Amino acid sequence: MTKALKLTSKLAVLAILATSAQAGTIVINDSLESADWTLENGNSSAALFKSGTVDGLTATAGTEFFSDNSTTNARRIVNTFEGTTFGSDWESATITIDLGDFDSTAWNPNKSQMQLAADLDGDGLIERNETVGELFGFGTFYTFPNENPLSGWTQGTATYDFTDPAFTIANPDVIGKTLGAYFFFKNNASAGFAVDNMQITITTTDVIPEPSTYALIAGALALVSVMIRRRK
Repeated sequence: MTKALKLTSKLAVLAILATSAQAGTIVINDSLESADWTLENGNSSAALFKSGTVDGLTATAGTEFFSDNSTTNARRIVNTFEGTTFGSDWESATITIDLGDFDSTAWNPNKSQMQLAADLDGDGLIERNETVGELFGFGTFYTFPNENPLSGWTQGTATYDFTDPAFTIANPDVIGKTLGAYFFFKNNASAGFAVDNMQITITTTDVIPEPSTYALIAGALALVSVMIRRRK
């Protein structure tokens, strides 16, 4: 087989493989550090993070964990994940997070919430009107036992379904915007609350080849066929 024939054959194989691309995943690991998370207004949230061992809890990832034992103020902390933008091929997102009691005070997990968000205005900061899709109270992540408070950490999981027609991902304004996250801890309800070690795993749909890809395959296969006949 000539070099030209070998090269053409390889191109045909690569084109065929391009049409059979499988669903992929995007994984984001966030250890919830004060250097990355800010209050909704952009101010530092360092006072709400703990390092070392505090009231029996130690960070499960990184050096800090977020906690809130305020009974008078609502807290909203936000983060953007630079380099990860909403795609039209996103199918679902599974979120896992470590949940715990900060000061051994019982708290209501349904009154503290998180949402994914999109930096719609491109200012690098997430505002409450930039949250998208389903809202998760931490009771969604984990059904807490009656013997609240917890002892130590437990892991909770929740899933976004981007294929739901009601999901904001259908809004073209979201596509291409930087992914973010928004935590809302309601006053008088989140006493003793702590979170750490969040992972977001995004599943993308199968790649649908463009018409030009099919044309490339057809052309490459036709050329291979002609060259084989000539060799004969």
